[in-house]
Amino acid sequence: MSYDFITEMSMQENDELIDSISKAEGPYSMLKDAPWTVKAQVLTTGTVFSEKNFKETPRRRTSLENLIKTGRKGKHGITAIEGYPGIIKDRTVCLPESWKILFTPESSILKGLPKGSCLFKVQLQLETPFHSRDDLSFYPTENLLKRDHVFHVPYLSAAGVKGLLRWAWRMCYEDKYEEDLEKDIFGPRPGSSDEDSAFQGVLYTWPLFWDGRIGEDIINPQDRKKNIGTVPI
Repeated sequence: MSYDFITEMSMQENDELIDSISKAEGPYSMLKDAPWTVKAQVLTTGTVFSEKNFKETPRRRTSLENLIKTGRKGKHGITAIEGYPGIIKDRTVCLPESWKILFTPESSILKGLPKGSCLFKVQLQLETPFHSRDDLSFYPTENLLKRDHVFHVPYLSAAGVKGLLRWAWRMCYEDKYEEDLEKDIFGPRPGSSDEDSAFQGVLYTWPLFWDGRIGEDIINPQDRKKNIGTVPI
């Protein structure tokens, strides 16, 4: 028996086991209450099988990796293998209400901060789908959202929020740029000689958790001269 959960639950080379992963049935019943991201990680273990070991009919050759990434339709329109799309279909994610209060700073923390300190709370609504990359290399798709390791909710880390604010700050000063003021607010710029100093700037940020629906997008880089797609991902 393996001590690694993903290895112990890794997929085998037959349709029955592949079909049961999305529904957490049969040998994968242990995944029933697991976060959907864990199911996706277990699902991707099937991509290690070589294409020659899993074929459909000679006329329509579909590799196991493709089935995992796209799913497959069975007879009479019934999904035989739901794959990764079946796991995330109509998935709504959000931080549990009971935990939100712990990630929302209250005014009481200002008592221990220097005079003049204040809190800013900003709510954002996306106009277009948000894309980010996670640290996981073990996943069915190439473009995955960065998620919190505990709650499996898409989020931006505090460092990422601060970096984006620094970038927005610099974009506001096209002609006259105040570098000293940037250092006071955000701290030393990455790569600067005083980067290792204890000073981190007066701005502190909290993680940003996203609430909403997740799905799949096909990203196809465009050739700016020909205005056509190059290599779909």
